[in-house]
Amino acid sequence: MNSLLRTIGLSVSLSLHVPWAIAGESSQATETVLPGAAITRLAAKVERTAADAGARVFLIARQGRPQAEMPEGILYTHTAIAVYSLLRDAQGRGRPAYVVHNLYQRQDNPDRSSLVTDLVPEFVRGARTPRIGIAIPSAALQAKLLEVMMSDAPRRLHNENYSAVANPFTVQYQNCTEHVLDIIQTAIYGPISIAEIKVANRTYFQPQMVRIPGLVLAFAAVFSSGIATDDSEGPVQTTTYGSLVHYLHRNGMLEHALEIEI
Repeated sequence: MNSLLRTIGLSVSLSLHVPWAIAGESSQATETVLPGAAITRLAAKVERTAADAGARVFLIARQGRPQAEMPEGILYTHTAIAVYSLLRDAQGRGRPAYVVHNLYQRQDNPDRSSLVTDLVPEFVRGARTPRIGIAIPSAALQAKLLEVMMSDAPRRLHNENYSAVANPFTVQYQNCTEHVLDIIQTAIYGPISIAEIKVANRTYFQPQMVRIPGLVLAFAAVFSSGIATDDSEGPVQTTTYGSLVHYLHRNGMLEHALEIEI
């Protein structure tokens, strides 16, 4: 676990092209980069690993850029929550599967987001490398998360104003991973308000610092859709899969964190 936490680390030094690399990589897949056979094998391995661990709810993350183009210290560009569900066909026959609950950046309007559900194979289709991160919460947190996911809380917590580097301490913008964090906080603390969630984030959550010169980020915010930095008064900080895993691990709410590869 310690080596994994070092790999996905909380402290990151980003190259100047990162704002454009991050933007648009948390959207619903419209094209496939991995071969179809690889997608099938990787998705099956993810579901089998989660099922073997008895996971009813887990965090799932994919890499939306090739490894060579990823900023140092960040492995994944999109995070969602997978929930064990029973799917029924037109004849009423059921089959078990993990349904993935996403906040996706809109492709027709990158400054906005939508809540979209898909299945693991569809989620994997958006990966640019054959690697998926999964984080399985403790059994107690899974039970609470399941209650939250079955309620209207995900919709209530959704802020459609999207920024890839949204500050988890403010209410102006939201990205996919911050939405997951807000859901986790609701599972921990109960049906609290958005303002109370932000207080909990400031008190207990350690975000990922985005160490890009302020002028570069300001330039990106002006000329790139899906990038906004006016919710950060000082250094830009945001929510990443790595910071979520660290938060769960530090507070005894993480059962496993794994990287699934083929």
